[in-house]
Amino acid sequence: MGNNVCAAETPSISKGQKIPDVTLDKGFPPKKVPLSEIIGGKKVVMTVPGYLAKQAELKAKGVSDVIVYCVNDSAVMDGWGKDLNVDGSMVSMYGDSGSILTRAIGMELKDAGVMQALGNPRCKRHTMIVEDMVVKEMFVAFSEDDPAGDAKPETTFVYNILQQRPPHLPSRKVPGYLAKQAELKSKGVSDVIVYCVNDSAVMDAWAKDQKVEGSILSFYGDSASKLTKEIGMELTDSRVMEALGNPRCKRHAIIADDMEVKEIFVAASEDDPAGDGKPESTFVDNVLKHL
Repeated sequence: MGNNVCAAETPSISKGQKIPDVTLDKGFPPKKVPLSEIIGGKKVVMTVPGYLAKQAELKAKGVSDVIVYCVNDSAVMDGWGKDLNVDGSMVSMYGDSGSILTRAIGMELKDAGVMQALGNPRCKRHTMIVEDMVVKEMFVAFSEDDPAGDAKPETTFVYNILQQRPPHLPSRKVPGYLAKQAELKSKGVSDVIVYCVNDSAVMDAWAKDQKVEGSILSFYGDSASKLTKEIGMELTDSRVMEALGNPRCKRHAIIADDMEVKEIFVAASEDDPAGDGKPESTFVDNVLKHL
Protein backbone atom coordinates (compact mmCIF):
# COMPACT_ATOMS: atom_id res chain seq x y z
CA MET A 1 0.00 0.00 0.00
CA GLY A 2 2.91 2.33 0.72
CA ASN A 3 4.22 1.83 -2.80
CA ASN A 4 0.82 2.62 -4.26
CA VAL A 5 0.65 5.88 -2.30
CA CYS A 6 4.11 6.92 -3.41
CA ALA A 7 3.37 6.12 -7.04
CA ALA A 8 0.24 8.26 -7.00
CA GLU A 9 1.78 11.16 -5.11
CA THR A 10 1.50 14.53 -6.88
CA PRO A 11 4.89 15.99 -7.90
CA SER A 12 5.79 19.28 -6.25
CA ILE A 13 4.81 22.32 -8.24
CA SER A 14 7.70 24.30 -9.64
CA LYS A 15 8.54 27.66 -11.15
CA GLY A 16 6.65 28.37 -14.35
CA GLN A 17 3.77 26.00 -13.69
CA LYS A 18 0.16 27.05 -13.29
CA ILE A 19 -1.46 26.48 -9.90
CA PRO A 20 -4.52 24.19 -9.98
CA ASP A 21 -7.76 26.14 -9.59
CA VAL A 22 -8.94 24.32 -6.48
CA THR A 23 -10.89 25.86 -3.59
CA LEU A 24 -9.85 27.19 -0.19
CA ASP A 25 -12.10 27.86 2.78
CA LYS A 26 -12.83 31.40 3.97
CA GLY A 27 -14.56 32.50 7.20
CA PHE A 28 -17.07 30.60 9.29
CA PRO A 29 -19.36 29.00 8.34
CA PRO A 30 -16.78 28.14 5.68
CA LYS A 31 -17.24 29.42 2.15
CA LYS A 32 -15.51 27.55 -0.67
CA VAL A 33 -13.58 30.09 -2.74
CA PRO A 34 -11.94 29.13 -6.06
CA LEU A 35 -8.26 30.02 -6.10
CA SER A 36 -8.75 31.90 -9.37
CA GLU A 37 -11.05 34.32 -7.51
CA ILE A 38 -8.38 34.89 -4.86
CA ILE A 39 -5.25 35.29 -6.96
CA GLY A 40 -6.31 35.27 -10.62
CA GLY A 41 -4.89 38.25 -12.51
CA LYS A 42 -2.84 39.34 -9.49
CA LYS A 43 0.76 39.22 -8.35
CA VAL A 44 0.70 37.65 -4.90
CA VAL A 45 2.81 35.93 -2.27
CA MET A 46 1.40 32.71 -0.82
CA THR A 47 3.02 31.99 2.51
CA VAL A 48 2.75 31.88 6.28
CA PRO A 49 2.59 35.02 8.50
CA GLY A 50 5.49 37.47 9.03
CA TYR A 51 4.66 39.78 6.14
CA LEU A 52 2.53 42.40 7.88
CA ALA A 53 5.47 44.66 8.74
CA LYS A 54 6.76 44.73 5.15
CA GLN A 55 3.55 45.57 3.28
CA ALA A 56 4.89 48.84 1.87
CA GLU A 57 7.97 47.15 0.41
CA LEU A 58 5.90 44.33 -1.04
CA LYS A 59 3.45 46.75 -2.65
CA ALA A 60 6.36 48.73 -4.10
CA LYS A 61 7.44 45.55 -5.87
CA GLY A 62 3.99 44.98 -7.37
CA VAL A 63 2.57 42.50 -4.85
CA SER A 64 -1.15 43.05 -4.29
CA ASP A 65 -1.96 40.27 -1.82
CA VAL A 66 -0.32 37.93 0.66
CA ILE A 67 -2.32 34.70 0.95
CA VAL A 68 -1.81 32.63 4.10
CA TYR A 69 -3.26 29.13 4.03
CA CYS A 70 -2.79 26.07 6.22
CA VAL A 71 -4.20 22.58 6.65
CA ASN A 72 -6.74 23.87 9.16
CA ASP A 73 -10.44 24.61 9.01
CA SER A 74 -11.53 28.14 8.16
CA ALA A 75 -12.75 28.84 11.70
CA VAL A 76 -9.21 28.34 13.01
CA MET A 77 -7.76 30.49 10.23
CA ASP A 78 -10.38 33.18 10.83
CA GLY A 79 -9.47 33.26 14.53
CA TRP A 80 -5.77 33.34 13.68
CA GLY A 81 -6.35 36.24 11.32
CA LYS A 82 -8.14 38.19 14.04
CA ASP A 83 -5.35 37.46 16.51
CA LEU A 84 -2.78 38.78 14.03
CA ASN A 85 -4.91 41.86 13.23
CA VAL A 86 -4.79 41.28 9.48
CA ASP A 87 -8.11 43.03 8.86
CA GLY A 88 -7.56 45.91 6.43
CA SER A 89 -4.10 44.65 5.44
CA MET A 90 -2.95 42.90 2.26
CA VAL A 91 -2.82 39.61 4.20
CA SER A 92 -5.75 37.16 3.92
CA MET A 93 -6.15 33.85 5.76
CA TYR A 94 -7.64 30.69 4.21
CA GLY A 95 -8.13 27.10 5.32
CA ASP A 96 -7.23 24.02 3.33
CA SER A 97 -8.95 21.56 5.66
CA GLY A 98 -9.11 18.80 3.08
CA SER A 99 -5.51 19.38 1.92
CA ILE A 100 -6.88 19.89 -1.60
CA LEU A 101 -4.43 22.64 -2.59
CA THR A 102 -1.64 21.17 -0.48
CA ARG A 103 -1.85 17.86 -2.33
CA ALA A 104 -2.42 19.47 -5.73
CA ILE A 105 0.91 21.33 -5.50
CA GLY A 106 2.84 18.45 -3.93
CA MET A 107 3.34 20.09 -0.56
CA GLU A 108 1.72 17.43 1.61
CA LEU A 109 3.88 16.52 4.62
CA LYS A 110 3.45 12.86 5.50
CA ASP A 111 6.60 12.30 7.54
CA ALA A 112 6.20 9.50 10.12
CA GLY A 113 7.09 11.85 12.96
CA VAL A 114 4.39 14.30 11.90
CA MET A 115 1.83 11.52 11.54
CA GLN A 116 2.70 10.14 14.96
CA ALA A 117 2.43 13.55 16.62
CA LEU A 118 -0.61 14.97 14.80
CA GLY A 119 -2.38 11.94 13.39
CA ASN A 120 -2.82 13.36 9.89
CA PRO A 121 -0.69 14.90 7.15
CA ARG A 122 0.13 18.60 7.27
CA CYS A 123 1.71 21.05 4.83
CA LYS A 124 5.40 21.63 4.14
CA ARG A 125 6.63 25.10 5.08
CA HIS A 126 6.82 27.00 1.83
CA THR A 127 6.35 30.33 0.08
CA MET A 128 5.26 30.87 -3.51
CA ILE A 129 5.38 34.02 -5.58
CA VAL A 130 2.52 33.77 -8.06
CA GLU A 131 1.41 35.98 -10.92
CA ASP A 132 -2.00 35.32 -12.46
CA MET A 133 -1.99 31.70 -11.19
CA VAL A 134 1.54 30.99 -12.52
CA VAL A 135 4.31 30.21 -10.03
CA LYS A 136 7.19 32.62 -10.56
CA GLU A 137 9.28 31.48 -7.61
CA MET A 138 9.03 28.69 -5.02
CA PHE A 139 10.82 28.37 -1.68
CA VAL A 140 10.48 25.24 0.46
CA ALA A 141 12.02 24.83 3.92
CA PHE A 142 12.33 21.07 3.99
CA SER A 143 15.01 18.44 4.47
CA GLU A 144 15.12 14.76 5.41
CA ASP A 145 16.40 15.67 8.89
CA ASP A 146 13.92 18.52 9.31
CA PRO A 147 10.76 17.66 7.35
CA ALA A 148 8.73 20.44 8.98
CA GLY A 149 11.33 23.07 8.07
CA ASP A 150 11.44 24.41 11.63
CA ALA A 151 15.23 24.51 11.94
CA LYS A 152 15.91 26.63 8.85
CA PRO A 153 12.70 28.37 7.75
CA GLU A 154 14.52 31.48 6.51
CA THR A 155 13.95 30.90 2.79
CA THR A 156 10.21 31.42 3.34
CA PHE A 157 10.61 34.70 5.26
CA VAL A 158 9.65 38.06 3.79
CA TYR A 159 13.23 39.31 3.90
CA ASN A 160 14.29 36.58 1.48
CA ILE A 161 11.38 37.39 -0.82
CA LEU A 162 12.31 41.06 -0.89
CA GLN A 163 15.96 40.17 -1.63
CA GLN A 164 15.08 38.25 -4.77
CA ARG A 165 15.85 39.68 -8.21
CA PRO A 166 13.95 37.28 -10.48
CA PRO A 167 11.56 38.26 -13.31
CA HIS A 168 8.53 38.63 -11.00
CA LEU A 169 10.28 41.47 -9.14
CA PRO A 170 11.60 43.34 -12.15
CA SER A 171 15.15 44.59 -11.76
CA ARG A 172 15.58 48.19 -12.80
CA LYS A 173 19.35 47.91 -12.67
CA VAL A 174 20.23 45.29 -15.29
CA PRO A 175 17.77 46.50 -17.97
CA GLY A 176 19.11 50.01 -17.47
CA TYR A 177 22.66 48.97 -18.30
CA LEU A 178 21.45 46.95 -21.27
CA ALA A 179 19.54 49.93 -22.66
CA LYS A 180 22.48 52.31 -22.27
CA GLN A 181 25.24 50.20 -23.82
CA ALA A 182 25.91 52.75 -26.56
CA GLU A 183 26.42 55.58 -24.05
CA LEU A 184 28.65 53.40 -21.90
CA LYS A 185 30.78 52.40 -24.89
CA SER A 186 31.10 56.03 -25.97
CA LYS A 187 32.62 56.78 -22.56
CA GLY A 188 35.16 53.97 -22.89
CA VAL A 189 33.38 51.21 -20.99
CA SER A 190 34.07 47.80 -22.54
CA ASP A 191 32.27 45.53 -20.09
CA VAL A 192 29.62 45.58 -17.39
CA ILE A 193 30.23 42.82 -14.84
CA VAL A 194 27.27 41.71 -12.74
CA TYR A 195 28.12 39.52 -9.76
CA CYS A 196 26.22 38.35 -6.68
CA VAL A 197 26.65 36.03 -3.72
CA ASN A 198 25.05 33.19 -5.65
CA ASP A 199 26.38 30.14 -7.45
CA SER A 200 27.17 30.38 -11.14
CA ALA A 201 24.17 28.25 -12.12
CA VAL A 202 21.82 30.83 -10.61
CA MET A 203 23.70 33.67 -12.30
CA ASP A 204 23.65 31.85 -15.63
CA ALA A 205 19.89 31.41 -15.39
CA TRP A 206 19.45 35.06 -14.47
CA ALA A 207 21.60 36.12 -17.44
CA LYS A 208 19.45 34.05 -19.78
CA ASP A 209 16.30 35.59 -18.33
CA GLN A 210 17.72 39.10 -18.83
CA LYS A 211 18.83 38.21 -22.40
CA VAL A 212 22.35 39.57 -21.99
CA GLU A 213 23.96 37.27 -24.55
CA GLY A 214 25.81 39.32 -27.15
CA SER A 215 25.79 42.44 -24.96
CA ILE A 216 28.56 44.03 -22.90
CA LEU A 217 27.03 42.50 -19.74
CA SER A 218 28.43 39.33 -18.16
CA PHE A 219 27.14 37.53 -15.05
CA TYR A 220 29.36 35.86 -12.44
CA GLY A 221 28.82 34.10 -9.12
CA ASP A 222 30.70 34.86 -5.91
CA SER A 223 29.29 31.90 -4.01
CA ALA A 224 31.94 31.97 -1.27
CA SER A 225 31.83 35.79 -0.99
CA LYS A 226 35.56 36.01 -1.76
CA LEU A 227 35.37 39.20 -3.81
CA THR A 228 32.56 40.58 -1.66
CA LYS A 229 34.70 40.24 1.48
CA GLU A 230 37.89 41.50 -0.17
CA ILE A 231 36.28 44.81 -1.16
CA GLY A 232 34.37 45.24 2.12
CA MET A 233 30.93 44.81 0.60
CA GLU A 234 29.78 41.91 2.80
CA LEU A 235 26.31 42.51 4.21
CA THR A 236 26.19 41.04 7.71
CA ASP A 237 23.26 43.00 9.09
CA SER A 238 21.49 41.00 11.80
CA ARG A 239 18.18 41.20 9.90
CA VAL A 240 19.81 39.59 6.87
CA MET A 241 21.45 36.90 8.97
CA GLU A 242 18.20 36.14 10.77
CA ALA A 243 16.28 35.84 7.53
CA LEU A 244 18.79 34.15 5.23
CA GLY A 245 21.25 32.51 7.61
CA ASN A 246 24.32 33.77 5.77
CA PRO A 247 25.79 37.12 4.69
CA ARG A 248 24.95 38.65 1.32
CA CYS A 249 26.41 41.53 -0.69
CA LYS A 250 25.69 45.23 -0.35
CA ARG A 251 24.09 46.82 -3.40
CA HIS A 252 26.89 48.71 -5.12
CA ALA A 253 28.43 49.77 -8.42
CA ILE A 254 32.14 50.21 -9.12
CA ILE A 255 33.84 51.98 -12.01
CA ALA A 256 37.22 50.28 -12.46
CA ASP A 257 40.04 50.92 -14.93
CA ASP A 258 42.72 48.23 -15.25
CA MET A 259 41.91 46.78 -11.78
CA GLU A 260 41.88 50.24 -10.15
CA VAL A 261 38.71 51.62 -8.58
CA LYS A 262 37.86 55.04 -10.03
CA GLU A 263 34.41 55.44 -8.41
CA ILE A 264 32.31 53.41 -6.01
CA PHE A 265 28.62 53.84 -5.19
CA VAL A 266 26.96 51.98 -2.32
CA ALA A 267 23.20 51.99 -1.73
CA ALA A 268 22.98 51.14 1.97
CA SER A 269 21.88 52.79 5.19
CA GLU A 270 21.17 51.79 8.77
CA ASP A 271 17.44 51.64 8.03
CA ASP A 272 17.90 49.97 4.66
CA PRO A 273 21.01 47.76 4.76
CA ALA A 274 20.13 46.02 1.50
CA GLY A 275 19.76 49.33 -0.36
CA ASP A 276 16.31 48.47 -1.70
CA GLY A 277 14.77 51.79 -0.70
CA LYS A 278 17.11 54.06 -2.64
CA PRO A 279 19.17 52.04 -5.11
CA GLU A 280 19.48 54.83 -7.66
CA SER A 281 23.15 55.61 -6.96
CA THR A 282 24.03 52.23 -8.48
CA PHE A 283 21.92 52.72 -11.60
CA VAL A 284 23.41 53.38 -15.02
CA ASP A 285 22.30 57.03 -15.19
CA ASN A 286 24.35 57.90 -12.12
CA VAL A 287 27.33 55.89 -13.35
CA LEU A 288 27.27 57.71 -16.71
CA LYS A 289 27.53 61.04 -14.88
CA HIS A 290 30.83 59.94 -13.35
CA LEU A 291 32.54 58.48 -16.40
